[in-house]
Amino acid sequence: MTSNTEKLRAVFLTALMIGSVFAAGVAFTGSAAADSSTITPSDGLQSTYDGFSTSDGTADTITLTDGTYSSINVDGTDALTIEAADGATPVIETPDNDAEDYAISINAAADVTVDGVEITPANAETGDSGNAEDAGIWAPNASSLTVTDSTFDSVDFGIQMRASSGDLDVSSTTFSNIEDEGVVYNSYSGSPSNAVSVTGSTFDTVGTDGILLLEDSTSIASITATITGNDFSDIGDFAYVAADGFATASSRTTGTSVLPYSQWTAFNNGPEDADREFRNATQTGQNGLNESLVYSGQIVNVSLLGQDVTPGDEIVLRKVTSSGSTPAQTLTVSEELYLQFDTSNLETSNYFLSGNGLSRANTEFEVVEQSISTTLSTDTVDNAGSTTSDYSVASDLRNNYQVTVTVPGLTKSEITSVFPVSSATENDNGNYYVTLSNPETTKTLDFSGVSAGNYTLTTDVTDSTASATSNITVNDVGNANANFVSSPVNVDRGDIATINVSMTATTTADVTIGQSSAGYQQNFTVVDGNGDGYVAVEINTYTAGRQAYADGAAFSAVASDDEVRYVDSRFDLQRPLAGGTSYRTSVKANSSSNVQNIGRLVVDSTAGITGQNIWTAPSGTSLNSVIADAELSQDTSIASGDYAVHEITAPGIFGLLQNASTANDTQAFVNASTFNELSLSVDQTEQSTRANFDPKSLNYSKALSDDNATVVTDAANDTVYIVSDLAQVNVNENQRSLRFGEDAFNASLTLNSSANLTKKDSTASAIFSTAKRTGSFDQNEYTIGAADNQTISGTTTVAQGTSLTVRAASTSSPGDGFILSDTQVNVSSDGTWTAEIDFADASVNATFELTLDDSSGNELASTTGSIVEAGETPTTTEAPDTTEAPDTTEAPQTTEAPDTTEAPQTTEAPETTESMDTTTEDDGGSSGGDIPGFTTGIALVAILGAALLALRE
Repeated sequence: MTSNTEKLRAVFLTALMIGSVFAAGVAFTGSAAADSSTITPSDGLQSTYDGFSTSDGTADTITLTDGTYSSINVDGTDALTIEAADGATPVIETPDNDAEDYAISINAAADVTVDGVEITPANAETGDSGNAEDAGIWAPNASSLTVTDSTFDSVDFGIQMRASSGDLDVSSTTFSNIEDEGVVYNSYSGSPSNAVSVTGSTFDTVGTDGILLLEDSTSIASITATITGNDFSDIGDFAYVAADGFATASSRTTGTSVLPYSQWTAFNNGPEDADREFRNATQTGQNGLNESLVYSGQIVNVSLLGQDVTPGDEIVLRKVTSSGSTPAQTLTVSEELYLQFDTSNLETSNYFLSGNGLSRANTEFEVVEQSISTTLSTDTVDNAGSTTSDYSVASDLRNNYQVTVTVPGLTKSEITSVFPVSSATENDNGNYYVTLSNPETTKTLDFSGVSAGNYTLTTDVTDSTASATSNITVNDVGNANANFVSSPVNVDRGDIATINVSMTATTTADVTIGQSSAGYQQNFTVVDGNGDGYVAVEINTYTAGRQAYADGAAFSAVASDDEVRYVDSRFDLQRPLAGGTSYRTSVKANSSSNVQNIGRLVVDSTAGITGQNIWTAPSGTSLNSVIADAELSQDTSIASGDYAVHEITAPGIFGLLQNASTANDTQAFVNASTFNELSLSVDQTEQSTRANFDPKSLNYSKALSDDNATVVTDAANDTVYIVSDLAQVNVNENQRSLRFGEDAFNASLTLNSSANLTKKDSTASAIFSTAKRTGSFDQNEYTIGAADNQTISGTTTVAQGTSLTVRAASTSSPGDGFILSDTQVNVSSDGTWTAEIDFADASVNATFELTLDDSSGNELASTTGSIVEAGETPTTTEAPDTTEAPDTTEAPQTTEAPDTTEAPQTTEAPETTESMDTTTEDDGGSSGGDIPGFTTGIALVAILGAALLALRE
C-alpha cells in the first residue's frame, strides 16, 4: 500500500510539469524572436535566409565563416545584416549564367547592411554579352543600404541603387578591376531627398566612373552627397560625376567644403573648343594629365575637380628647364573648375601646373611635335581601267587621331568619289577637303573619271601641327599605249628571258605569250610602280606553264617597285617550255581593248654544260668576294691556302637554279643537286693515285653547305663559278686526307637528262693539281752592296696577285743591327716575284737572314747574305729550284768514258728541298708524287749502274 508521502510527491511533480509547459506557452505567444545564424558554405546563404521569418518586424543577421557562398535575393522587409565572422573573409559569388547576375539583390523595402565580405563573379569574367551583367549589389527597392569593409572585384558594377529607395552609405570598401562604374546612385523616379555617402574607400582600375549620380526620368530636388577621403587610381572616365538630371540639386559635400552643383559636375560642362580633355589633373593614366603626352597645336582642357581650387584662382603653367622651371602661361580656373591652354606657341618640352597644391611632382607632362608620313601604293593611275592607289598615313607617336585631306583641283563630287567618304568641305581657298577618322587604316583611292593631271594630296592632323603631302598623276586612258622595247627576245631553253614593256599615259599593261596553236599561252598584267614608264619582266622558261610550279614563280618584275599580276596559264606543261620554237607575244594598255604591239620570244635549244676552266685566286679575300674582288689567274695548279675557281659554261641551267627559291646562288645550286638536276664530282686522277689505293673524292657538297665553298652565277654570260678553299674541303668519309704537292683531281659538272632540258646528260670536266705553299730565292747566298734599291727575286707556288713580304734581318753587324723589308711584293703570272730593299744604312761585313712571307705571316722560304761596299761586284750562288720536284723519269747524262785508270766524271744529282721518300708506308694518306712503276729508288739504281758501266768500259 502506497504511503501518503509518496502520493503527495507524485501530485507535486505533476503540477510542476504542467506549470512549466504553460509558462513556456505564454513566453512564445508574448512576442516574435529575432533570427540569427552563423553558417558555412554548405548551409547555403539563400537557404538560411529563406528559413527566417523575414517580414515579422525583427532584424535578422547572417554571419558567414570562411568560404565561397552563392548569391542571395532579399525579398523580405526585415532589416538584414550579412556580416563576416571574426577573422573570416567570406566570398559571395554572382550566379554563373547568361542572365543578369547579382551577388546580392535587394527587391524589398529592407534596411540592408553588408559588412566584411568579398564579392566576385562565379565565372571570373566581366563584360558578358547582351544585357547580362555581373553586379555586386543591386538594390532597386532597399530602404537603405550600408556597405562597409568589403571588396568588389572583377564585376561589371560594384553597387547600383535607386535613389527612390533610400540612403546609401559606403565606407572603407575597395572596388578593383571594375568593368564599368564602382558606385551608381540612380534617381529613376520621384524626387526623394536622400543622402549618398562614400568615404574612405578605394577605387582601383575602374573602367568608366568611380562614383556616378545618374538621372533616368525626373530631377532630384534635394540630395546630399558626401564624397570624402577616397583613393581613386586608374579611373577610365571620372572619379565622381553627376549627370545632367541633377541640375536642380543645390549642393554637394566634398571634404569639408560645400560646393555648388556646377563645380561638382564634371567633363561635359567644361570649356568648349578643346582638342584634348584631361579629366583629372594629378592622375596618371588614360585620362590624367600627369605623365601624359600633349601634341603641339592642341587646345587642352584639364579638370581640377577634387583639387583645392575655386573659380577665378590663377594657376601658372611652367616650362621645365635645365636649372628648374620658367613661367609659360598664367591660367584662370573656370566656373566649372577647368583650366584651358593652347599649345600652339609652346616649345616642345616638359611642363607642369603650379599653385593650389598642383606641382611638378603631380602634374608634369610633355609637349611633343607630332609628325606623319603618307604613302601611295602607286603615284600614277589611269582615269579608267587601272584607277586605284592605296593611301595610308603613319605617325610614330600616335595611333588615334583624325586628319583632313585637301586635293586642290578636284571638285566636291570628284573628291568624295576618290575617297571612301560621303561628304567634303570647302576651305577658305576654295579647295575641298575630306575628314578621315582612322587614317592609319589603308584606304583605296579610286580616280575613275577624274580629269587627267597632277594632283597634290595635303594631309593635316586636325588637332596638331602635323602635316604631309603626296603627289599622284592621273593619265587619260584615251592616250594610253603599251609597246615592247625590243623584239624578238632570244633565250636558251631553261634560262631566264627578259621582256621589257614601255608604257605611255598608263601604268598597267596586259601581256600575252604564246597561243593555242603553240600548245602554250600565258597572260599577265604588268604594273609600273616607280613611274619610269617601263616594266622589265623576267620569265623563267624552266617553270613557265608548268602547274607543278606556281605561276607567280615563273614571272617577276626586275624593279622592286614594279609588279606582275594576274598570271593565267592556259596549258599545263609537263616539261620545260620547248626549245627551237618562236612564241608570239602581244601587249596592250590595260584600258585598251585592242592589241597595240606584237613581238616574239624565241626559245633556243640548249646544249647544256659545254665547258670548264680552272682559275686560282690568292688568299686574303673573303670566300664570297673572290669573284667580285680578287685577282683571278687561269692556272691548273692550286697552292695550299689559295682558292680553286671553277668557271663553268652552262647555258640553260639558270631557270632551274632560280626555281630553287633560295636567298643565294650557293643554296640554289645545292638544292638543284639534291633534286638530281645537277651532279658535281671532284675525284682524284688515276695518275696521282698511289698503287693499291682507291682514288680520293673531295666532298664539295658538304663544303658548299658548310660555307667552305660558294657558287656565283652570271646568267648574262651563261657562266657559273664555284669557288673553294681546298684546304677546307674534306675528302669523303673513310678516305685519306688531301696531300698538297701530290694529289690531282678531275672536276666534273653534269646537267642530268632528268631535268628534261637535254636528251642526254651533258658534262664538262677539268683537271687541276695541288701544290705545297712554298717559295724560293734566286740565290742561295746573297752578297749585297750597302746601297739603296737592292734587288732580291725568286719564285713561288702561290697564286698570281698574292702579296708577299721580303724581310732582311741582321744576324751580326759591326754597326747597328737592322730589319729591312719590302711589304709590297706581288706574285707575277709566271710565279716570279721581285723585291727592292734599301741597304744604304747597313754596315759593311754585316750578315743577315732573308725570309719570304705571305700575307698571313706564313714563311715560304729563307736564305742568308752579307753586306759589301757599294759598287763592289757581289758574288752570287744560285739557289736550286725548290718549287718543283725534280724530274726523275730520265737517267742523268754522263761524260764519255775516260781512260779506265781514272774515275769517270759525272754530272751531280740535282739538289731538292726535301729528302727523297723511299718508304712504301702511307704517311697520312699520300698517294705519292712518283710516277707509277718508276720510283726515286729505281732512279738511283740507274745512276749507279751507269757509273759502274763507265768504270767497266
